[in-house]
Amino acid sequence: RNDKSSSVVRWPLHDPASKTYEIYKSTSADITAMDISANGRLVVGDEAGYVRAWDIGQDSKTPVQTTSVHSGKVTNILIGPDDQAVISASVVDGTRLWYMTASEDSDTRAVIDYRIPNAVSSVVRSDNGDFLAIGGINSETEMGSVRLYSNLQTPEVLDDLSFGSYYGSSLQA
Repeated sequence: RNDKSSSVVRWPLHDPASKTYEIYKSTSADITAMDISANGRLVVGDEAGYVRAWDIGQDSKTPVQTTSVHSGKVTNILIGPDDQAVISASVVDGTRLWYMTASEDSDTRAVIDYRIPNAVSSVVRSDNGDFLAIGGINSETEMGSVRLYSNLQTPEVLDDLSFGSYYGSSLQA
């Protein structure tokens, strides 16, 4: 693909035959991660490290916030139950817990940086928000790791798992 455009489009689920609505079109970086909350907060990350948020019930193409949270490709986004806390991950600079603000283009800083020895490729959170697991693979050594955290506000590492031969036929814990 030579063009660097990707879009976020909203479909009205109550009337699938109705017209779609393009919320956002990026012409500079591909969209690489997104999450939507039960309250209609949509958060989208791109390959340049930017994260944008919309309240999709407002029918606005203008994000409520645009911020550079990471210095490289965003691989995962998870919105907290309060629609303000966001966990985002990047292959370049790890996983961060940060809070959205009411102003667009704010300079959001990570509240907590979660680290694992490898580039982050996956992040999951428990439904109640009490646990976070971060995983990744080191492409040079083919070794993987998963770190399990509890209490996301004051994180405590519960366990570290390492495994090898990810690309081979056997996966050893």
